[in-house]
Order: sequence, then C-alpha cells, then structure tokens
Amino acid sequence: MKWGGEWQIPTKEQWEELYDNSDYQSMKMNGIKGDKFTSKLNGKSIFMPAGGWRVDDLVNRGSYGSYWLSTNRTGEVTEAYEILFEVFDHKIAWKNFPGIRSTGYNIRPVTK
Repeated sequence: MKWGGEWQIPTKEQWEELYDNSDYQSMKMNGIKGDKFTSKLNGKSIFMPAGGWRVDDLVNRGSYGSYWLSTNRTGEVTEAYEILFEVFDHKIAWKNFPGIRSTGYNIRPVTK
C-alpha cells in the first residue's frame, strides 16, 4: 500500500546505508522493546519495535523485530528483502535473500 506524499517503506539500499552508518542498542521505548538505530553521520535516530511476525499466529513479539523492505527480488512481486533483529541479544540478521510476502512481517515507513 502506498501512503503517498513523502512516506515510503525503506529500500534495500537505504537499509544498507542505515546499517553501515549507525550504532544500535536494544531498549524499551514507552514500554515497548525494540532496537534504536542512531546515525554516526548526523545523530538522528529511528526506533524499530520488536513486533514479531505472523504466519498463522503472532509469534516472537517483544523478542524479534522483522521488517519488510520495499525492494522486490528481481521481477518477483511475491518476494521482497527483509531484516530481522533479536532484541537484547545484539544480533541483526541482514537477509541477503528475499522472503515470501505472505509472511506477516512489520513495516516501518519513513519520510524522505
């Protein structure tokens, strides 16, 4: 779904830029567990809640953050790139392979 205006779901390239140029820390913000990424370049930050994911049921909420990126696998609308992080274990899996879009991962819209 397109939000319009300046909103977008980050691309694979934008995630790589964030990942390569940020420090991250697991934390709670307003009582919600997640990871906060802070830019080494400009000090701005983004909080990504650990929302788990849904296949049939919601799983791993509060333990894992799983997010879709807007970059499709070459020509495939049913597959897109994803990221996954484990909160408080300081592990981030940058998936270099696409996931099936029917998996209920989160999105984290950002503005340009």
